[in-house]
Amino acid sequence: MNANQKLQNLQYGFTVFYLLNLFVGLAVTSLLLSEGIPGVSYHFSGWLPGVSLGYGLTAGLVMLVPAWLVYSWLRQGRPWARILLLIIAWVEGAGGLFSLVFLPLIFKIPVMMRLVPSAFNEMVLAAGIVTNLLKVAFAVWFIWTVQIDPEVRRYFLLPDQTAKP
Repeated sequence: MNANQKLQNLQYGFTVFYLLNLFVGLAVTSLLLSEGIPGVSYHFSGWLPGVSLGYGLTAGLVMLVPAWLVYSWLRQGRPWARILLLIIAWVEGAGGLFSLVFLPLIFKIPVMMRLVPSAFNEMVLAAGIVTNLLKVAFAVWFIWTVQIDPEVRRYFLLPDQTAKP
């Protein structure tokens, strides 16, 4: 597989990852809003669950457009797109790892205990684990492909540091 195909696979993989995260987030939001949880319902008073889900879906899909533009520039071999996306991947990957470590402790925070009743803790925790595992897995795949893979490094005209002298 050549470098452009690898970068295209990353773009398609990002789209799948992004949409999965979006739909999991919308599903959790829908459940919390439809149950009429006092803390959550107060902040969204006057909003119907369908309206907030439609708004979330629209905003999520609109945010996908700039991401696709940056990925297309990455596939064109633009170094700034590579650096930008690598920084984002490192930050998101580290954030995902941090969240996985501390996610079980979030329900010990008094504000979260009031916002999310204990009946929903397992569902919110499971959604958080799934989305953060996806985030870390995608970040590792992206970093490996764009920063370490020799063929992709050559595509960006970077010296191959994995070769022995």
